[in-house]
Amino acid sequence: MRKVVIASVFVLLTAASAFNVTDIPQEYRDLIPKEVLDFIASLTESDKSALKEIYEKFATYKSENEVTEALNKKSPGLAEKLQKFQDSIRVKLDALGTEAKTFAKEIFANARDIREEYFAGSRPSREQLMERTLNTINKYQAMSDAGKADFQRQFPIFAKVFSNEKLAKFLENEKLGKGVGAKSLMNHEVS
Repeated sequence: MRKVVIASVFVLLTAASAFNVTDIPQEYRDLIPKEVLDFIASLTESDKSALKEIYEKFATYKSENEVTEALNKKSPGLAEKLQKFQDSIRVKLDALGTEAKTFAKEIFANARDIREEYFAGSRPSREQLMERTLNTINKYQAMSDAGKADFQRQFPIFAKVFSNEKLAKFLENEKLGKGVGAKSLMNHEVS
């Protein structure tokens, strides 16, 4: 069992924004999928610079192809690493049924939006991140049992966090102004 604080969920949603695995506290690293940690660990300083530049200009691109072309021009090695990472996620997405796939695509789009905001210099507030996380948890919990089981097979770490009732209650209380802060969650374990 792992102790969880609210920041761990934010790390899950924005982990790819981190540039060094060491930037992520050790107690949260176990909550991040191996593919994400491996990708972050593989980034060179040049890769980090290229990624930041691409994300800063993200709104100017009209399609994923334009982003890919820009990345290939900036750093062919990074483009290859990113393609391998995306392929590993795509394999997992393709293995999902319709309900779980729709949910997974939504959470990845949300994470992409957060990264874009981060790199554009407009970091989402704690409240915005908590609201997004609560919405994600609520959508996960609204799925059928079969959809949840399907999602859990491909993304077990995310499923464990999104199914945590104590976390959902904590976020709801924070949203309503009844919370006692992130420290109160430190004593709750992910089941």
